[in-house]
Amino acid sequence: MVKRIRSPLFIAIILFAISTGVIMSLFIALNQGKSPSNEQMMFATAVAFILAGAIANRKNKLSTLSWVRMSHLIPGILLGIVLMGISFLIIWVTGGVDILATSFTSDLVRSLLLQFGIFFLVACGEELFFRGFVYEHLKTNRTPLRAALISSVFFTIFHMGNPGIFTTPFTLINIFVIGMIFIYLKEISKSLWLPIGVHLAWNFSQGGIFGFHVSGEHTDSVLRTESTGPSIFNGGDFGAEGSLLTTVVVLLCCWICYKQYKKKTVN
Repeated sequence: MVKRIRSPLFIAIILFAISTGVIMSLFIALNQGKSPSNEQMMFATAVAFILAGAIANRKNKLSTLSWVRMSHLIPGILLGIVLMGISFLIIWVTGGVDILATSFTSDLVRSLLLQFGIFFLVACGEELFFRGFVYEHLKTNRTPLRAALISSVFFTIFHMGNPGIFTTPFTLINIFVIGMIFIYLKEISKSLWLPIGVHLAWNFSQGGIFGFHVSGEHTDSVLRTESTGPSIFNGGDFGAEGSLLTTVVVLLCCWICYKQYKKKTVN
């Protein structure tokens, strides 16, 4: 039984690594030997996750990605914006960031559209792989809670290669808790579209609207902000995901999602 569980996970990881390598090599060739840009690297990993997740799920009809359930994407986007907006407001009010300027030029609009597209692919890829495949596969011979914990650890480990990941002690904690939130949202809605929407809006609003780094990466934004005070409160170079204040927000959200999940399973 354990062998059957581990083998597909190993194959999926190999598929992801091969896909990433091939796509990155193509970008290097297109760039005439230069290293891929941040956007190209994000695109490569997102597409690799989609390919690996889809192939690993080839025996599953991927009902959680049914077009009928795509309506869950909109409330997911709204929830993601609200969560990041609350995090930003708390960090700003407590003096963790200063707003230096605002911008909304045609060049910024083009940049935001590109960001939105890339973050959509990232959200689809990571949700399909970690929640659609890893979590569901682990759940076949484990309790849902244990499967959720293990898959969220995998999700956290994947992000350990991001720049600034060890800026504060709360980066890994927050990523783990966010992974748990995505699982509860998937279970509540019986769809990946809800966590995809939250994932997309969380990343996009964090960087494109509020001016934080997104998992350590700089993006163009509507608000130009400057971190002030200890990084433990504003997340430092990693972004809002590294903030203790964000930890409070995501823990509260995770608790609410858990209560809703338990209520749904009881009924």
